[in-house]
Amino acid sequence: MPGADEILVVENHHERGLLALYRRGERLVGTLTVDRPTQIVKYRRLITQRATRDEALAYAEASSR
Repeated sequence: MPGADEILVVENHHERGLLALYRRGERLVGTLTVDRPTQIVKYRRLITQRATRDEALAYAEASSR
């Protein structure tokens, strides 16, 4: 995503595919998923809610359990 300050690739050893989170400032502004169709909807909701980077990472960590 152009203009992102940071791109975080989040690993989940329980699922295949890829999850990348894009941050601008402290806000989650984008996501990319590969082979994880249900997650894109959940992260879209976080983007709409103007979630912070830390909130998105906490969600990713909780989802991987």
